[in-house]
Amino acid sequence: MIVKKLKKFLLDDLAEPLFFKNTSAIVKNTKIKKKYYIINRSPGSGMFSNVTYVLNHIIYAKKKGLVPVVDMENFTTIYNEKKIIKNTFNAWEYYFEPVSKVSLTKIYKSCEYILSSGDLIEKFKNSITIDKNLIKEFRKIKFKKYILHEANLFKKKKFNSKDKIIGLHLRSTSYKKAKNHSLVMSLKIMREEIDRVIKKDSYNKIFCVTEDMKYYNYLKTIYKKKIIFFPSFRSYKNDAFKIYPRKLHRYQLGREIVIETILLSKCDGILYSGSNVATAASLLAKPGVKLYEINLGFNSSNKYIARWLWYIKNLLPKNFGGLMVKNRFEKNTNLYNY
Repeated sequence: MIVKKLKKFLLDDLAEPLFFKNTSAIVKNTKIKKKYYIINRSPGSGMFSNVTYVLNHIIYAKKKGLVPVVDMENFTTIYNEKKIIKNTFNAWEYYFEPVSKVSLTKIYKSCEYILSSGDLIEKFKNSITIDKNLIKEFRKIKFKKYILHEANLFKKKKFNSKDKIIGLHLRSTSYKKAKNHSLVMSLKIMREEIDRVIKKDSYNKIFCVTEDMKYYNYLKTIYKKKIIFFPSFRSYKNDAFKIYPRKLHRYQLGREIVIETILLSKCDGILYSGSNVATAASLLAKPGVKLYEINLGFNSSNKYIARWLWYIKNLLPKNFGGLMVKNRFEKNTNLYNY
């Protein structure tokens, strides 16, 4: 009992689906002949981590001569709802068009399929922009029309064509504790980097994507009318996937980050530190958009140490191992035009 409570305390930040489905029949009911490759990831992770995972497996399936299909209906993710959304139970298809036209029902009846293991395949690439094949497959992914419509409506309302807008993706909450992930900016570093970039390249408006209410309030106080936010869910704690404060909350969390990613891509520049969302936005952006990547190093690979390392470094002075910018990388989206 004590061990279980301790484990829960140390590792209570892992998001879980609202429910799991019994997939034993799917796993067992296959024939020797294989035609389809079922991409599944349960419980999965953040939206564009899931997208990166799917892209890697699409490439793998095609190399094996198989038809890739995404099943986030039977293999539930952290975004799945129990109710039907947009005429589907498949969380992938809440936000994106199917990667193949054939239906899951037909595939499972045929028994001519193989399941992805849920683990990372050999030569897995964890960032879309480091591989031209991943970029190619990403650009084939189509957003649902309602997603594009909502993003365009917000852009017309809030983005003035006369403004020069810097887009920010500021991860916080659970990301501070994620092992092997980029360390996130503190409030102090965040403001220093925003002001540096604004001064350097003459931005007069800021569009910010963050799930952290503390960051939201701080930036709103500092930058006032200069800053723009999409009305997405934010919290002071890492509890977005632990509470259910509104109708279809899990679906809404996914919808909001997809729309915010599209809006980031509409900015004139993007400032971020280690982010799948910013990476996706950079690939959706038009040529010439400036990218500012801030590197503060990486969190520990030990999940227990990773939980506390960012907080310790945030308290320490720079000279004693505290948070500090190690590198700044500036490039533009022309690099990805292949």
